[in-house]
Amino acid sequence: MYYWKKRVSVSLSILLILSLALGSLVMADAGSSGGSATTDPIIENSCQQYSDDKINVEATNASIVDNGDGTATATFKTKLDCVRVSFSSYAAPEDWTLGPNETTIPYLLQTHFNGKTIEYPKAGSHSITINIPKCLPYQLDIYSGKELITLGVGAHGDKILGWKLKLTNTCKGNITINKFLNHVDGAPHAGITFELWKNDVLYTTGATDVNGVLQFNDLPIGNYVLKEQTLNGFTTDLAITEQIAVTMDSSKLKVVINTPKLKLEAACSADPNQTRNWTVINESDIEVPYTWDITGSPQTGGGTVAGAASTPIISTAEITDPIAPNTLNLHWGSDKTISLVNSGELCPTPTPTTPPSPTPTTETSPTPTISTTPTTETSPTPTTGSTPTTVTSPTPTTNTTPTTETSPAPTTSTAPSETPDVLIDLEDEDTPIGGVNAGVSDEVPIETIVDLGENKVPLAALPKTGDSSPIPYYLIGAFALTVGFTSLRKQRKQR
Repeated sequence: MYYWKKRVSVSLSILLILSLALGSLVMADAGSSGGSATTDPIIENSCQQYSDDKINVEATNASIVDNGDGTATATFKTKLDCVRVSFSSYAAPEDWTLGPNETTIPYLLQTHFNGKTIEYPKAGSHSITINIPKCLPYQLDIYSGKELITLGVGAHGDKILGWKLKLTNTCKGNITINKFLNHVDGAPHAGITFELWKNDVLYTTGATDVNGVLQFNDLPIGNYVLKEQTLNGFTTDLAITEQIAVTMDSSKLKVVINTPKLKLEAACSADPNQTRNWTVINESDIEVPYTWDITGSPQTGGGTVAGAASTPIISTAEITDPIAPNTLNLHWGSDKTISLVNSGELCPTPTPTTPPSPTPTTETSPTPTISTTPTTETSPTPTTGSTPTTVTSPTPTTNTTPTTETSPAPTTSTAPSETPDVLIDLEDEDTPIGGVNAGVSDEVPIETIVDLGENKVPLAALPKTGDSSPIPYYLIGAFALTVGFTSLRKQRKQR
């Protein structure tokens, strides 16, 4: 044990001696340096001021890129140290559109959207990224110097390096309509048509579905006027010129309440001192619940009235001296109330009327008529050589049919008296012979026959023979003369 303690003590002594020796060497080196101070490190940003001159920056329109995510990046190069560069985005108004003679967004209409100014102590290549409008028309500018928030005439003047324009408005918005009956917790009202107008021009139309919902989607931003084509018998809480502003990427919700129309009419009473009557008339096509009360009276009540119908309300009149008019207040829907005064009109008493008794009438049956129809048949005209025959028609008879009608009481009917049979006596006459005319002889006419002898034929009736016409002879003579004349001329020519 003693041995180990001795060795540790020796080791510690050696370490102490070495430490003192090293410390002396360090002190000696410090003294030989002459005590000079350590120099400060070089500072990177040592610019006293920054240049705003655009000749110290290289950039063009192509240096600006729309990243498609609502940001844009500008890349450029600074030629010298200590140069200041800005990159800004400016938006056009939401309702701005490019005019016929415009090529850019007027500076006075542009509003600052986003931007950055960066000071570069060293020359080199750099880039700046800023936010830009997602759908509005915009102008992006890269320029030297400090950022400009408000643009005036001439804008960046001689500092502009490059720019990028978007002249179309691609912003869209939505309008959602919720349609209810009576109140927001009421039943949905389906099938109601709405019109959407923009700049006094009908833009689109639509109708609520079974849930009472109508959506107008992908609407260009701007102000719209919503008009409701309310059904007959209903009122709406939508203003006639209800304006809805559609902004960038927005969805507007409009709740529209329809309330059935009820009318109140005063009715007469049989005893106005005891009761007063009113009639509730429903102009809508749905059943409507209602409540009522009398002003200054504890009387209250309620009920329902069917669609396109009416129902009476009867209250006990407030008896005062003199009797004051009673006012009924009718309530329905969420906040609909109408009031009507009933001054106590007495219903007129109907006057009984006696129906006239019927006057008995006498009906006379028609007088019977006698018809006599003798018929005669005539045999056909006799031919010669036959004996004519005569057919005599039977003796005509007279038919008499008396009829008697008796009308029911108290009508009296007079029956006609019976008419005796009438016999017509025809005198005996010669039986007519059909086809024979009076005064004409019955003898058969005799035909005359002329008997000629066998050789006695009338000469005038036979054709003549031996007769001839002179015309053929004339033609033959003319032909002979012609031939002779022709021959004579030929002989003369030959000589």
